[in-house]
Amino acid sequence: ILRDRRHLGNNGLLIPIVAISTQGQVIKNTSDIVTRGFVVNAHTENLLAEALTILDKITDNTCSKKRTDFNLIKGKIKTELQRFFRKRLGRSPLVLPIIMEI
Repeated sequence: ILRDRRHLGNNGLLIPIVAISTQGQVIKNTSDIVTRGFVVNAHTENLLAEALTILDKITDNTCSKKRTDFNLIKGKIKTELQRFFRKRLGRSPLVLPIIMEI
């Protein structure tokens, strides 16, 4: 437990949230990223804005047949956002994607 808490304290937590309709279409302007363990300043706000565009690209590029496979989408989101933050900040935050079916 202490090791996990140390990892979260050092690297942070990202919770990307995406809303998908029951027909498999992404609902625009509903994506959001909730963070914990990041100091919010101008630099991190820019990074979060870039991460949000990455999130939108991932969901847009996934074809409508694969959009119903939420585990595939979650895996892509997790991989891409971890890669992005590792390159930009040198951190590997825990990424817990949430997909809401509306």
